[in-house]
Amino acid sequence: MECCYGIVDERAVSTKRVLNPWKRNENHTLCLNSAKAIGCTVVNIGTQHLAEGRPHLLLGLISLIIKIVDLKLEPAKTHTHVCLFVLKRMPYS
Repeated sequence: MECCYGIVDERAVSTKRVLNPWKRNENHTLCLNSAKAIGCTVVNIGTQHLAEGRPHLLLGLISLIIKIVDLKLEPAKTHTHVCLFVLKRMPYS
């Protein structure tokens, strides 16, 4: 994504199918720090919430990211870029 390129060093993201709890926590920390770096207000959500997969918090965070990116790209491109970016990197089936 053009507007957020360089926020996360992809070499720092662990992409194995099965991650140990420490690597998973590192990925979640990267996620939250990256969201803060692009301008999301992240309050009362931590790595443990991401690990638990609480749907209302995850959807709220994703919608904030889409909203921030919407302001920087054309709306038609934004949703496609964000959805494809997230889906390509999801280790879950």
